[in-house]
Amino acid sequence: MLLACLSSAVRGAMPRLLALAPLPGLAAAAFALHAPALEIGAGRLRLVFELDGPGALLLGVAALLWSAAGAYAASYMRDTAKPGRFVACWLMACTGCLGVFVAGDLVSLYAMLAMLTLGASGLVIHDETPQAWRAGSIYLVLALLAESVLLVGLVMLAGEIPGDSLSLRDAAAADRSNIGVRIGYDEALAHRIIAGADSIVVPSRFEPCGLTQLYGLRYGTLPLVRRVGGLADTVVDASPGSGAPDRATGFTFDEPTAAALASAFRRVGAAWRDPALWSGLMQRAMAQDFSWESAARAYLDLYRTLLPAEAEGGAG
Repeated sequence: MLLACLSSAVRGAMPRLLALAPLPGLAAAAFALHAPALEIGAGRLRLVFELDGPGALLLGVAALLWSAAGAYAASYMRDTAKPGRFVACWLMACTGCLGVFVAGDLVSLYAMLAMLTLGASGLVIHDETPQAWRAGSIYLVLALLAESVLLVGLVMLAGEIPGDSLSLRDAAAADRSNIGVRIGYDEALAHRIIAGADSIVVPSRFEPCGLTQLYGLRYGTLPLVRRVGGLADTVVDASPGSGAPDRATGFTFDEPTAAALASAFRRVGAAWRDPALWSGLMQRAMAQDFSWESAARAYLDLYRTLLPAEAEGGAG
């Protein structure tokens, strides 16, 4: 589909097909488990892709999420006259993200990360506002700097691997003191990573409920969320103009734009530089109760208000 974007006639119809783009990844997760490695090219710079059990699980989940995002993108781009650049960048980001889960060597990993970086930078500047261009430029400069450092690191690492192998597992085995490869689903590790951070960002375009921000609240990792769905129900904004400074538990923003997110980041930074304010927010966040016991009590209180007084007395 990415190559098909070279045709201007195809690009116009492509937004309606974005939900289908991740389906090959879903098919690979279901049917290509433990299949022989796929090699593209020759020599040490060939791309190697392989899939194991944990990778298949992560690939399948990621493909489903990207498919849902593609359906939303089709609706979002319905009235856009020239969707070509957005579609190409979206497909690049999708390919890079899914490709990371099947990358079997250093070259493939770097190639997929580079594709993800370039695609994501195009999505950042999609709005074409001055703020979006500025944010996209900063993102691209920082991303290219990180890619350069990563490339140097991978080249140095390749020199330490015995023989001609560039396999990720061989790389980890060659230098266990500095490199670790964790392929799989580890909920405990995920919780420790969240707990060790200062803040967690959940800038969803839509969100029926969401658990990520609840994890952040429990650990005092202040959530920065877009005010939508369950995120709006569970995070109280700490901005001075929010009207609820004594109940604040995190940071929110409204518009799904790069400028709005950047503004929210600045508010987070300002609060973080005030230790007393930040400590108070953390303690208030950790004191929140979103357990089933609390929810059930609220439902019971609501039902009681709907019952006539005599019926309630009889029920008691």
